[in-house]
Amino acid sequence: MPEQLEPRYYLSHFHEMLSFVERHYSFALCPKHRRFIDTYAQLSPAARCLYVRLANRKGLVFPISKLRYPEIGLLGQPIAELADAKLLQDPQSVEPACILHSFPKEDLVALALQVPKSGELPGKSASKKIWVEALANQFTSLSESLPPFIVQGCADEVNYLLFLFFGKTRSSLTVFALRDLGVMTTNQRTRYETRFADRASALASYFFESVKRRIDQATTSELATLAHQVPGWPDQIDPALASARDRVISRLGRQLERSELTQRALAVYQYSDAHPCRERRARLLYSAGRKAAARDLLNEMINNPSSDLELLFAEDFYDQKFGGTTQSRLTTLLRSAPVLTLDEAGRSYPEGAAVSFLRQRGLTAEHVENQIWRQLFFLVFSDLLFDPEKGQHHSDFDIITPSLANGNFYSKQREEIENRLADWQGSHFQSGELPDASSGLLPLPERTRSLLTLLIQGVPAPAIADILRDMATDFRQNASGYPDLMIAWEGTVQFVEIKSPGDQLQRHQLARIQRLQSLGIPVGLCRVEWAYAPDQEYVVVDVETTGGRSPHHRVTEVGAVRVRGNCIVDEWSSLINPERRIPQHITNLTGITQSMVDSAPRFSDISESLLEFLGDAVFVGHSVKFDFGFIRSEFARCGVTYQAPTICTVVETRRYFPGLKSYSLANLSSHFQIPLDQHHRALCDAKATAKILEKINAQRMLSSTGSQTGSEPLPEWLKRPGNAAAQVSD
Repeated sequence: MPEQLEPRYYLSHFHEMLSFVERHYSFALCPKHRRFIDTYAQLSPAARCLYVRLANRKGLVFPISKLRYPEIGLLGQPIAELADAKLLQDPQSVEPACILHSFPKEDLVALALQVPKSGELPGKSASKKIWVEALANQFTSLSESLPPFIVQGCADEVNYLLFLFFGKTRSSLTVFALRDLGVMTTNQRTRYETRFADRASALASYFFESVKRRIDQATTSELATLAHQVPGWPDQIDPALASARDRVISRLGRQLERSELTQRALAVYQYSDAHPCRERRARLLYSAGRKAAARDLLNEMINNPSSDLELLFAEDFYDQKFGGTTQSRLTTLLRSAPVLTLDEAGRSYPEGAAVSFLRQRGLTAEHVENQIWRQLFFLVFSDLLFDPEKGQHHSDFDIITPSLANGNFYSKQREEIENRLADWQGSHFQSGELPDASSGLLPLPERTRSLLTLLIQGVPAPAIADILRDMATDFRQNASGYPDLMIAWEGTVQFVEIKSPGDQLQRHQLARIQRLQSLGIPVGLCRVEWAYAPDQEYVVVDVETTGGRSPHHRVTEVGAVRVRGNCIVDEWSSLINPERRIPQHITNLTGITQSMVDSAPRFSDISESLLEFLGDAVFVGHSVKFDFGFIRSEFARCGVTYQAPTICTVVETRRYFPGLKSYSLANLSSHFQIPLDQHHRALCDAKATAKILEKINAQRMLSSTGSQTGSEPLPEWLKRPGNAAAQVSD
C-alpha cells in the first residue's frame, strides 16, 4: 500500500475513467462528448491537470486566488490554453445565480454592502438560497466587486462521462485515490455489464439525475422554468426510468409547494400517476376548494391504486373529508393500541426499555426492526449480490450489484431467485438451518445467527419467501417499515411496533404491518407511557450560546440543577469560554459579554465536573433538543459520547396545560408565578424550568393509573400468540 499518492494522481485517475467509458460505453457517446475527449487529448499536461482539478471540485465558478497547485505551477498559461480550447466558459454566459451559488453565504452578505441602499435585502439569518435570489436580481451592480474567477467549460460533457462510470451525477474521483491508498477494497472483474441498453436510456437517465440536482439548488424562478419544461421531458422509457421520472416530478412538485407555487405544483403532479404525486394532487385540489375533483381522484386511487401506500392514503383521506370520520386511521389505531408503562429512565431508548420489560417477565424479546429482514435477505442472496462473476456489476467500485438499487434485481435474476426461494421453503430451511454466507459477507456474529434461527423457526417458510421476494422485486420500498420488536413464544414469533409519546405511526409502517399480517405473521402495535416515580432524579439544564446551531456555535454558559422528589438538591453553573467572539445581538439578549468569558474555563476544562453532575439522571430542558444538542456537541469535541433520556418541558406543558397563549419560559414562569429575575442566564432559567417540571410531575401523578413503577405483570394481549394482531386488524 503506498504511503502517499503521486503528485498528479488525479490525472491518471481521470484517464482511467475516460478509457473505461470509451471501451464500454462508446455506444452512449454523442458527438459533443467525443469532441470533448478529442479536445482534451490535445492539451498540454499542465492544462490537463488544471482542467481535471476544476472538474473534480464542487461548482463551476472558481476564484483564481484560491487555485494553488504546486505540481502545476503558474496558472496563467494553462488558463489561457483552456480558454482557447473552449474548456472555460465566458463568465457573461453564466447565470448570475450560478455564479453566486459558488460563494459562501458570508461572502454574499459582504457583497450586499455593494448594493445600492434602495435594494431590499434579506436578514442575515436567511438561507443562502434566499440571499442568492435577492442578489441575482441586482447582479449588475455587484459584478465589478467580484474577485477574478474562471468558469469550467464542457461541465455537462464531463458530468455525463462520470455518470456513465459511477451511475450518479457530479461524482468525484476520490474513490480512485482511496483504492490506491488501500483504504477501499475493489473487485477486479473479468466482465462488466453496462448500466444502459442504448444511448437513449443513458441520456434519459442522466437527464433525470441532472434535473434532480438542479431542483435542490434552484431559485423560485428556476423552479418555475423547470415546471414549464416538464411536458418535454423524456417519456418513451423503460419502467426503471419511468420510476426515476416519477420521483423527479414528485421532488419538483414538493419544492414548488415549499416556494408557494401551488398551482404550478398541481400542474406538475398531473404528469405522474405514481405515489405520492396523486396524493399531493388530491390534497392540493381539496385545499383549493375543488372538492368534487379531489373526490373523483380519490375514487380513482381507491379503484386503481399504484401502491399499498396510495390505497391507505386514499381510503383514509376520503373517510376524513367525505365520509364523516373525524380522525385518521393512523391516529385511531395508535390511540386504541394497548399501553406498556415503562420506567422513565428508558426515555432515550423506548425499544430497549420495552425489551427489558418483556425479558423480566420471561419472554425472549429483541429489538430487530428492519435489520433482521435485511440480514436474512443478504444472507440468502449473498452470491447474487456480491459475487463479481454472478452479479451484474458495472465497475470495480460496485461492491454490491447495482441492480438492487436500480430495481431490476428480480427481473434480471428471476429464475435463480425463484429457485432459491423454492429451496427456502424446503425441509432444509424449515429445520432452522441457515444457508452459508458466500462472498461479500463477513462471518455472522453468533447473536445474529441466533436471531435469524429464531426467525426462520417461528415464521412459516412460505411467508418468509414472500417477504424475500418483495425485497428482491423492489428493495427500495420493501426494506424498511418493519416492526421494532420480535418476541419468541412457544416456537412461534410475533412482532410489535413500539410508539413512545409524541411518536406517530407512519403510513409505510402500517402498510408493512398489514402485509405481514396478510402472510399470517402476528403483528401488534403498542404505546409506551412513562411511569412517574417520585424518587426519579432529574438534571434540569439550560445553556447560553453564541448562536442557534450546535454544530457551528459554542456554549457560553451552563446552568444545571439536580431535582429529586420535586426538590432541588444540588446545582452547578459556570461561564464557558467559547473560543470565539460573541455576536453583539447575543450579548444584548443574554447580558454575557466577551470580557466575561475570556477568562472563563473552556468546556474541555469543566467537562469532567459537568459529566459527573449529570450522572445517569433524566436530562430536562425547555426545548430540550436545543440544550441537549449543545451539551452533546461540546462533549463530542472532547471525545466523550454523552447519552441520556430527555424530557422537554415545552412538550409536556402543552400536553398537561393545553390552551395557554404561549409556552415560552417567560410566559410559563409568569403563568405559574415562578421567579425569573435573570432571564437568559443559564442557572436562573434552569431553576425556573425545574419549577415547571414540578408542575408537570404533579399533573402526571394525578393523571397516571395503575402502577407507578413500571412493575405491572405481562399484559394480556401479549400472553397469547397472535392476539396482538387483532389490535391492528380491528
